[in-house]
Amino acid sequence: MPGEGARQTELAAHNAALLMTSFHEHEFNVIATDVLLGNAFSAYTGSHLPPLVVHLHVSLAEALRRAGTRRVHLTDDEFQLLHESEQGASVADVSIDTTDLSLEECAAQILRLWTAR
Repeated sequence: MPGEGARQTELAAHNAALLMTSFHEHEFNVIATDVLLGNAFSAYTGSHLPPLVVHLHVSLAEALRRAGTRRVHLTDDEFQLLHESEQGASVADVSIDTTDLSLEECAAQILRLWTAR
C-alpha cells in the first residue's frame, strides 16, 4: 500500500481531472499544472480529456536560485529529492528546458503548442 503522501498526491490528481472534465464539458479551455509524482499521471490519462503533457524542466542550480527568490517550505535536501523524483519527462508529449527562458518566452512556447493542437 502506498504511503499517505502518495495516496494524497494521486487523489489530488484524480480530483483535478474531474474538475478539468467539468470545465471542458461547459466549453472552457482547461490547463492544469502539476508535479507528476508516482501514479498521479494515470488520473489525467484516465480522464475524458486527452491531455497535452508539457514537461517544463530546469537545472537544479536554476531551480534553487529561483526558489531562493520566494518563500520555500522545503529543506535543500527535500527540494533536491523532489527535483530528482519528478516524473514528467517520462510521460510528456513535449519537453521544454526553461533554464534560460523568461516567463514570457516559456508561455509563448506553450501557447504555440496549445494552438497547434
